[in-house]
Amino acid sequence: MSITLEQIILDAKLAANRLNEQSKFASSLYFKCLVLNKKLESMRMLQDDTEALNRIARGGHTNAELVMIINQENRENPHMREIQQENRELKACLEDYQRTMEHIMTKYREHTQLKVLANKLDLPDVNFLQQKDEIIKQQNEKILEMAAVMQRAASMDEEQIHQETEGLIRLVRENEGLRELLQISRQFGSLNYGADGFRVEQSVQTSDLSDDETLDRTVVEKKDADNEKSDPVAKENQSQ
Repeated sequence: MSITLEQIILDAKLAANRLNEQSKFASSLYFKCLVLNKKLESMRMLQDDTEALNRIARGGHTNAELVMIINQENRENPHMREIQQENRELKACLEDYQRTMEHIMTKYREHTQLKVLANKLDLPDVNFLQQKDEIIKQQNEKILEMAAVMQRAASMDEEQIHQETEGLIRLVRENEGLRELLQISRQFGSLNYGADGFRVEQSVQTSDLSDDETLDRTVVEKKDADNEKSDPVAKENQSQ
């Protein structure tokens, strides 16, 4: 017979509900006992009256007179026997309630003990489930860390791509500007000897030359300029 812990809990709840009902019943009995207590107070008062009658009897009344007085008192208190009978019934109910509660608790303890013995909890399974939960938590933490790293890498890649794009755009613009300057210099510019040694002549005819011819002429002019710069040095060495 396999009994789960959930069934034990349900049985415990059922027993608790029964105990609650019995507690309500005990409360009702308690209130009834209060009523009986009031009635007993009236009985004590009656007893006081009886003692008063006894004192009267000891005062010189005959037995017949005493019987008449007692009968008269009983007629004046018609609920006396009813109160006594009700008191006996309530005492019997209270005893039955106590016996019932003891029987219920005994059966409940026996039933719970049998279920616990019949359904031994498998502690290794519980430990295994705890280990699985711990592994799942660790994997979840690792997944969150990897997601954060990937998000950070993606943001860095986006920044790098943005920077590279801006650099390319800047280079393209500079290239276009240099091309425009080169085109202007080819058409309308004049070259002179400068710090870099290039010479540009005031001529409009250069615009009619091809790009290769212009480049060759520029290289030749560069060499001539270098030779002219090196001649004074050679002459000075010869004079020494």
